[in-house]
Parts: sequence; C-alpha cells; structure tokens
Amino acid sequence: METKEVLGGYYLLECADLDDAIKTGAMIPTAKFGRIEVRPVVVWDN
Repeated sequence: METKEVLGGYYLLECADLDDAIKTGAMIPTAKFGRIEVRPVVVWDN
C-alpha cells in the first residue's frame, strides 16, 4: 500500500498525557465510525 492510500490527514494535539490524548482523540468525528492512531511526539529542546 502506498502512503496516499493510507494517510487521510492528521491532527497534532498538545495533551497532558496519554489518557488525555486518547480522550481527545475519541472526539475526532472519524473516530466514531473509523479508526484513529495516537502517537507520541518527541520535542527536542535546545
């Protein structure tokens, strides 16, 4: 599968922790009938 067939868009959310991210992600409209994936993002401070 190519990426264009898999990736339909993304949201970048700033959440306090994983539980908050899951709760917030569940409010995305496509989560009701489709799937969402929650991934952590590493922020490198210089």
